[in-house]
Amino acid sequence: MNKAGIHNGMWVLGVDYWDFEKYYRPIESGDIVVVERLRSGGRERERTIKRYREEKGGVALIPESTNAHHEGLSARRNGVVGGEEIRIVGYVSLSCTLALFE
Repeated sequence: MNKAGIHNGMWVLGVDYWDFEKYYRPIESGDIVVVERLRSGGRERERTIKRYREEKGGVALIPESTNAHHEGLSARRNGVVGGEEIRIVGYVSLSCTLALFE
């Protein structure tokens, strides 16, 4: 997500998805979210940060990165795609990123 200002070595503050929607507002196109991908019946879990964009019939989860290995996802909102369960678990505020200094 280096194109969005999130670089290696930074901490990102994510607000729980359900709390964000309950107390603030629904996730909207253009928001940055924490996405969880579950495989192997939930035994394998990956979390990543993507830009959320609503599309007809679902959502696109887009990496804003110069790294070609980072892939986008297209899915129904919190659904199953290709044997993986994909869920949005958090909202990320860019004003709450912290750089780590070594």
